[in-house]
Amino acid sequence: MNRKRAELIRKKLRGALGEEEWELFETLQRYSLEELERNFPRNNLERDHMFHVGDKVIRNPATWQRGESDFWGRGNGVGIVIDPPFGLREGSVYVAWPLGHSFEKVDQLLPAPMEYSDGA
Repeated sequence: MNRKRAELIRKKLRGALGEEEWELFETLQRYSLEELERNFPRNNLERDHMFHVGDKVIRNPATWQRGESDFWGRGNGVGIVIDPPFGLREGSVYVAWPLGHSFEKVDQLLPAPMEYSDGA
């Protein structure tokens, strides 16, 4: 497919999708099929234990719940899972975002695509 036709299709798709659907579409385009198969959980138990200290994450536009901490940049860019200052609830991790730290539910996060593996 040539570039001009691809851009026309992209513009039509952008017009047909809402803001959240477009953000999800853009996010998922960054992943290869191998990354999708390897990194995404098949059940709740896998999901609750899928992130470990040092993992790079991004927000999942399909499940992200806005909160009062969003004003300082929560969920923007690439975050890194770090050790929490105290115990966590099951299914939660502590994330260092570029502008601060916050507790996040794992179902609101995605593993960062490979393009972010060398640096956030």
